[in-house]
Amino acid sequence: MMSAPPRTLCRRRRAISCVTTVSRNKQRWKQHALLLLTLVSCFSSVTTFSIMSPTLRIQGSSSLLHMASVVKDTDNKPHHHSTQKPLPKKILKRKIRNMYMKAKSMERRGQWSESCQLYKDILKLDDKDAHSHLGLARLEARRNRHDHARRAFERGTQACPQSVHLWQAYALYEQKNNSISRARELFQTALSLEPNNAHVCHASGLMERQLGNTQLAKKLWERALETKSTAALVCSLGELLISHEQYD
Repeated sequence: MMSAPPRTLCRRRRAISCVTTVSRNKQRWKQHALLLLTLVSCFSSVTTFSIMSPTLRIQGSSSLLHMASVVKDTDNKPHHHSTQKPLPKKILKRKIRNMYMKAKSMERRGQWSESCQLYKDILKLDDKDAHSHLGLARLEARRNRHDHARRAFERGTQACPQSVHLWQAYALYEQKNNSISRARELFQTALSLEPNNAHVCHASGLMERQLGNTQLAKKLWERALETKSTAALVCSLGELLISHEQYD
């Protein structure tokens, strides 16, 4: 094999020596290592060389590939100082509200799959958003994906255990699917949070009346009316009293 002219070899040695010397600065060794790779790749006839520095040792052309992979992997690692800061509460709240409105709009247009995904994206931002838990669970039920609906209700009630509306919606879902004992348990959980909640008392009373428990239904409606009067409660209780001729 023909050797390179003396002037060319001298130039190569000076270039490699220069990069090697500068690379002893530990803070910039990656940049200089990349520069060294570039220089060596320009000298196609150089097949064997040895470099010693405080941070790395390279011998032979095969080590170049190893060093390149090390440099690449190191560059791809996330830096602590570049960690993205969380959004301020007001901005996050506004973003979630806009996403929720978009999800409801998609649901109305029949884009159920996209709407479900958007609800899930909201919950990644804020797992305590009861409205999105409720929206996701109801939409999964509407799609007849009952396993998904129950999981959504379970996650929602675990993340937001004080949400009476979630417990009531879960109870109504189980009642619709003929899981009466489970529905009664869920209604009781909601009533333990707000004993006189008009919506929960009315829904629970309707279920009990359908099951023939008229006295329990009457008790639930009367209890709710002590706190708040709604048209639904008044009509349901009035109809019950008339049907049993209890006017007093």
